Amino acid sequence: MTQTLLFPAYNFPPLGRGGAIMHFNTARFLAQEGWRIEVLSTGAAQGVLIKQAIDPSLMPEPVESLQVHRYTPPNLGPIPELLYATGLLVCPQIPWFKGWLKRFEELPPADAVLASFPQTSNFFLGEALADHFDLPLFIDFRDEFSGTRSREKNFLWSMKARKVEERLIHRAAHAFVTSKTVARNLMERYGLDDSRCTVIENGIFADEDELAEVEENRRERNDSTLRLVWLGTLSQHQGPETLIQGFRLWQKENPSEKVSVELVLVCHQSLYFKRRIRQHLGEGIRWEPFRPRAEIPELVASCDVGCLSLGGELYSYALPTKLYDYLHFGLPILAILPEGEARSLIEAEQIGLLADCSDAEQVASHIESLRGSGLRDEIHIRMRQIRRNFLFERQIRRMSQKMREVLER
Repeated sequence: MTQTLLFPAYNFPPLGRGGAIMHFNTARFLAQEGWRIEVLSTGAAQGVLIKQAIDPSLMPEPVESLQVHRYTPPNLGPIPELLYATGLLVCPQIPWFKGWLKRFEELPPADAVLASFPQTSNFFLGEALADHFDLPLFIDFRDEFSGTRSREKNFLWSMKARKVEERLIHRAAHAFVTSKTVARNLMERYGLDDSRCTVIENGIFADEDELAEVEENRRERNDSTLRLVWLGTLSQHQGPETLIQGFRLWQKENPSEKVSVELVLVCHQSLYFKRRIRQHLGEGIRWEPFRPRAEIPELVASCDVGCLSLGGELYSYALPTKLYDYLHFGLPILAILPEGEARSLIEAEQIGLLADCSDAEQVASHIESLRGSGLRDEIHIRMRQIRRNFLFERQIRRMSQKMREVLER
């Protein structure tokens, strides 16, 4: 018998890039596992300060057993975002959540609710759905919530977020988290029993079919520039300044070779980008605008190294999705990371070179090491060999099995 999940997801294709990809593939793979997925999303981005990408290529065609219901609230401009910044709101998408409360009669009968963070409004709506229809609630932390963000935001926000998280943890039939570190943090904060928490790691979403095109384009490439690429969101949480400093240091140490290496930043021009990064463009550092996901394979084929960083120990729990993107495309990784989950994975699988946070000299040294194609070829081959071990589909299969197990009790 097919079971139905209500799945609130503010960011869902075509709206939103990173979060939308995560939510879409969670829903898609659960549908493949035999679930009927009823997605509750929005029809248009809200606000003006927090940029939302629009990318129709994320969901090019309908998925069987996946239905998307959309509600777009009145756009209140920057007001919810400003209230969020002051800590008066835990999430700027509250108007979307409150609007859905009046539309539950539009939804079909269901067996359970799955709510995934981010956004916090997904949790609020998931809790409301579970209470209204008297359904089991599954919660999914694709990122840390109150622990990390409480150290980024003010006291008022932190108090509210901790209460929300604690209430959800005790309300949920089961919790899924993205890493062992997040699981440990929740257990320590709330006494959550490990039998009610399962680690479901991030992973590779994309189909293997697109790799043949990437390899063919690589073979046809006729320039010898070593091209480092940063794909996706660029923010203060990632601390990309050390990468830029290391790149400039390498140029200083190799003045006659400086034109042979290029750093390409593929991202939106957020407020952070305009204030902190744009001033560094030029002389080997180039910005490219957001690309639809369908165009990324062609872009990647012209690049040699994938770059990522995290802004310090606070983010030691994180396993960035761009890490899995680079692994999927066979791009050797240059990573600037604290001790933690991402660093351990790269070290264990030997898929890149690692620098400590704020150590520009290490970055410069690694750029020089990666100029030799031998090391890059070794890492590329290793990535091809282990790719299937990191498919997100396998992780969602484990999530599906756990939810069915809980529902059968």
